Amino acid sequence: MDTITLDASLSLRPVTPADERALVQLVDDARRQADPLLPWWTEQPTDADARRWSRRNDVGDDRWLVVRRDETIGSAGVGAGRTPGEGVLSCWLAPRFDDFATRERVCETLVARAFGALGYERLHFVCGEDDQQSVALAGQLGFAVEQREQEPALYVSGGYRTVLTFVLGRGDWRPRAGEAE
Repeated sequence: MDTITLDASLSLRPVTPADERALVQLVDDARRQADPLLPWWTEQPTDADARRWSRRNDVGDDRWLVVRRDETIGSAGVGAGRTPGEGVLSCWLAPRFDDFATRERVCETLVARAFGALGYERLHFVCGEDDQQSVALAGQLGFAVEQREQEPALYVSGGYRTVLTFVLGRGDWRPRAGEAE
């Protein structure tokens, strides 16, 4: 896959070895800031972790991409879902780079690619109910809540959090003007 250019400074491209170290540093910075989107990180990530992340899905549409705005600012992708024709949308931007407009632009591009070139029929998007930016983004993109469940909150001893699974079907996708279908 080639680089997908979203605007003059924002792009998506396959992870390179040089990106692996940048992603480790971004995750470690977020972990130190107690980013609630990274509740599972209790230890410093390593270069081996980054290599495993970038190579775990190294076939076709499951490949993770780096999000770049003049430098690596996060990762995103559409991975295979549990059943044929289903994909899972994922987008993480480091807290210092995360803004709604950037995340929306990245996710819109990936949804259009998933339903277009990748041929998915349904997409899932999972986030915590307390992640208001992701909940708003799911609604903006046309996703609807399919499932709501409680899971242990790893970053709050003895606590639980509500996890939402959103779904969007190909026929329900309404790209904005200028988005590829």
